[in-house]
Amino acid sequence: MTARAKLRGLARAYRRMPWLIGDALNEAVYHDEGRAHGTFARDSGLSEYQLYDMARVASHWPKKDRVFDVPWSYYRDCGSDLGVAKAVLTSTVKMGWSREDMRRCLRRIREMELGY
Repeated sequence: MTARAKLRGLARAYRRMPWLIGDALNEAVYHDEGRAHGTFARDSGLSEYQLYDMARVASHWPKKDRVFDVPWSYYRDCGSDLGVAKAVLTSTVKMGWSREDMRRCLRRIREMELGY
């Protein structure tokens, strides 16, 4: 395996990590009465805030809905309204939007919902 192939594999693994951690934390909460975040924070060096964020996003986005080829942070930015989020992520992929372009679109949608 070439160094380039190894790096690509590591990049793919890195992109999956927030999902893996979030799913594992959500599962662990049911088994250890909520101590998972603190324990994993100490073991990993990640903050409890980061871990709660990963768990929250993973709980809002079931595995079957994680179909867009965008970083985890795009899913986090879209929020929990899956209907709107799926439409925005579809446009993001189709139009090749940056994260900031996607955020602008989300702001416009929220402004329209609020009647600004």
